Amino acid sequence: SSAYRSIIDEVVTHCRSEFDEMGIEQAVLDALQASWETKLANTRVTDFSADARLGPIQASLGPALPRPEESVKEQPNGPSSTSDTKPQTTSSPSKRPDKMDADTDEINSDLDDSEDDADAAEGEDNENGGGGASNNNPGDLVIALYDKVQRVKNKWKITLKDGIVSVQGKDYLFHKCN
Repeated sequence: SSAYRSIIDEVVTHCRSEFDEMGIEQAVLDALQASWETKLANTRVTDFSADARLGPIQASLGPALPRPEESVKEQPNGPSSTSDTKPQTTSSPSKRPDKMDADTDEINSDLDDSEDDADAAEGEDNENGGGGASNNNPGDLVIALYDKVQRVKNKWKITLKDGIVSVQGKDYLFHKCN
C-alpha cells in the first residue's frame, strides 16, 4: 500500500497548485483523493484502513464518508446510517479485457479468426465456471499509460509505461513494459 500511497500523494501534490489557480476549493481535491483511495480499497488491491493519514482526510470531509464501525458505535440502539452512505461499487477491472476482445471483431480481418474462435471458447469456459486465471484470482490488476499499440499480421504489440501490476497479491511498479 505504500506504493499506492506515494503515487496518490504525488498526484495530489502536483494537482494542488492547478486547483488553486482555477479557484477550486481544497475540499474538492481532498474528496477526490478519498474517492480514489476508496475505489482502490474496493478492488481489494490495497488496504488504506491501516494508514494513519486516511483518518484526517475522512475527518475533514465530515459525515460524507463515515466508517461503518464508527456509525454503529454512535447509534447502538437506533438504526444505522451506513446503508445511506455506502461507497459506490465499481465494476471489476478484470471484465474490461473481455469487452476489448469483443471489439476486435470489427477489424474485419481473416488473419486472426482462428485465435478469436479459441478465445471465445476459453471465454465461455470462464463464464460457466470452467476455471481460468480470472476465476482463481479476480484481484489481478494492471494500471498503466499506453505508449504505443501496434498490429503486425495477427499479433498485437502494446507498449505500456509508468504502471502498476498487482498479481497474486504482490504489487510491481514499472517504467516501461512490452
